[in-house]
Amino acid sequence: MQWSKWLSQHESLYRIKGKRVYVGDGIKVGKEGRKMPGVKRLHQESEDVSKPEWIRGHYFNALSILVGVGKVCFALPLVLRLDDGIKSKPTQKG
Repeated sequence: MQWSKWLSQHESLYRIKGKRVYVGDGIKVGKEGRKMPGVKRLHQESEDVSKPEWIRGHYFNALSILVGVGKVCFALPLVLRLDDGIKSKPTQKG
């Protein structure tokens, strides 16, 4: 059985009104290297004045599904990817 099919039928999936609950998040990770693939200039939205307004780094996104029993649950990662900075070849979709 494929992972996605097994997961979609699992009884421990956290549900609200019968619907599976997915959560997503993104994070900007500062990097020092300028020649590193995917490193680009990113704007920081933080209100903390000790952080610079602009950094060089990677932007990652994650999508998870909630799994648990009752009110206790945890996020099971489904996808984690580098979202910005790497260009696809013209023959690739995306």
